[in-house]
Amino acid sequence: MQNRTKMASLPQADNETQPSSNSDVNASTAFDAEDDANLLPSASLEILDRPSIQDGIFNPQAASLLMHYFDQVFAWQFPYFHSTSRLGNRGWLLYLLMKRGPLYHAVLSLSSLHQSAILGSEEEYQQKERALEHHSRALREFCKFMGEERGKMLDDNARLAEFLACSLILISCEVFRGAEHDWLLHLDAVIGVMHSISPKTIFDARYTSQTVSPISSPDRPQKGLEFLLAAMISLDLFACLSTGRIPQLPYQHWLCTPEIQIADLLSCENWVMIIIGDLACFGEWKEVHEKEGILSISELARRGAEIKDRLTTGIEKLDLTRDVSINH
Repeated sequence: MQNRTKMASLPQADNETQPSSNSDVNASTAFDAEDDANLLPSASLEILDRPSIQDGIFNPQAASLLMHYFDQVFAWQFPYFHSTSRLGNRGWLLYLLMKRGPLYHAVLSLSSLHQSAILGSEEEYQQKERALEHHSRALREFCKFMGEERGKMLDDNARLAEFLACSLILISCEVFRGAEHDWLLHLDAVIGVMHSISPKTIFDARYTSQTVSPISSPDRPQKGLEFLLAAMISLDLFACLSTGRIPQLPYQHWLCTPEIQIADLLSCENWVMIIIGDLACFGEWKEVHEKEGILSISELARRGAEIKDRLTTGIEKLDLTRDVSINH
């Protein structure tokens, strides 16, 4: 299990199975591709889905899985996340889970998968079976959600946050299961939606929804979306490392937005993430020009030196910051 403890270590994708760089993958198509999406929920899943009045919002079994997610699985997804950070309050996530939509079942599936890896053989089988049930339910409800809410969510940040959160959990499920490239389907579905939004439409008060909710409230504006968008931009850039493709999102534009701070999630500064994306684009530029026989060595050297200079300057600033911190 130790080999699966970082989300950055995403599995390699075959060249034949890598999605098109056009990033126009239809969200519904991505989820319809799952073989188990049509499984009927079992009695145990129905029980989890219908808590009694005495049980409150979640019944004991579901509550146990949700707490396992918050206590252990979330730490696997984001090992450098701190509750004292700017985005440390995860109340927005609990609020979305209380809606008991596709995100709820996706989280229960991921939590069950995680538990199956640390339990005995009999309990492991039961947890994997439960995880499959929830995963199937999550996919079905997610397809329904996309069919009903796709047009609305571009104008409603709460719905957009629910879509991004569920996509993030489904990506984590595929990564945890060791899937080679299935996680890219979910990522590209998100990328397709993110091409329809921009930092201005999300964070500028003139464009955002007037609906007040824990996702967009006067005292905690957009914290859930800031977290989720930062996570998705990071995944798009990490996909460059694991698949060899170029970034599908306008990462420089997003990462120059004050509200998007990757360090809050991964302890990695935005400028480092930008360089990761720039290196991927630089590599593709070199490969294309080589194949066409028009590669300019001087231009190659110039572009490489520019990236190297930014990297060197960034490291020097980090060293200076560290020295100042030690002296104080």
